[in-house]
Amino acid sequence: MNNIEKPIFLVGSGRSGTSLIYRLLATHKDATWFSNYTNQFPNLPQLAVLSRMRSAKLPRVFSSSRFCPKPHVEGNNIYRHCGLHDILREFKRPINSQDVTPASINRYLDVIRAHLKFHHRPRFIHKNTNNSLRIPYLNELFPDAKFIHIIRDGQAAAMSLCHVDFWDNMPLWWDGRTTKEYLREGEDPLVLAGRHWQKTVMAARSTAKDLPSTRYMELKYEDFVSQPAEKMNQMQTFCELVPDSAFQIELHHNPVKNLNQRWSDSFSDQAIRRLDEQIRKTRQLLSYE
Repeated sequence: MNNIEKPIFLVGSGRSGTSLIYRLLATHKDATWFSNYTNQFPNLPQLAVLSRMRSAKLPRVFSSSRFCPKPHVEGNNIYRHCGLHDILREFKRPINSQDVTPASINRYLDVIRAHLKFHHRPRFIHKNTNNSLRIPYLNELFPDAKFIHIIRDGQAAAMSLCHVDFWDNMPLWWDGRTTKEYLREGEDPLVLAGRHWQKTVMAARSTAKDLPSTRYMELKYEDFVSQPAEKMNQMQTFCELVPDSAFQIELHHNPVKNLNQRWSDSFSDQAIRRLDEQIRKTRQLLSYE
């Protein structure tokens, strides 16, 4: 027994709203998470005790500062510490428990247990886009885990991905090369971003297809931003969390809005047509057309 009850994993392709939804769900009074401190010092999970400050009634000027413990949206340093970060690029496919050494498994379990202990909350929740390719592994490790797959229209996700600073040198799990190597060969960056979205979304759906509806749910970004409170309550019910309205405070200070059109004017009609040709069938499958 790993003594980690019903952990919650938010998955999805990059730039799909996973970070936004994760931060809101992490406000729940029972949620434990990898913090900005434990991500910086992954060999010191005891620092999770600092995360209790989030539940203290502190001035918002402090709770919103970079010094306050916050849920780290990826926790990649912790995954590196556990030996889980780079193996996706090695296998170029979703991974299962047979791909991971027992030492890595034990270290990962120990890190989560330590966070639960020092944060003093019962439910672990985490968002990492690479976990979209670790569903078989996580499912074997946590047979009662809850998976929430956040899906955004591929056109908007691809456009947004092209505007983040890490995109130009991002390793592509399905190929092993970086975007920079593709772009040197003349690849259209928007089409490449669309292909990455398409492969990631479909890989996550494929590996989760046999999970029961009590353990896997899909949530569209567009539905969430139109009804954030309703969808937050729906996710809490799915995760078997006691009702908690703490997320309402965050929504009050930082209202959400649909950003799907944010970058549409920064690409030529020709580039958008090429993107559409690349991802049209997947968008249709997901009812975006």
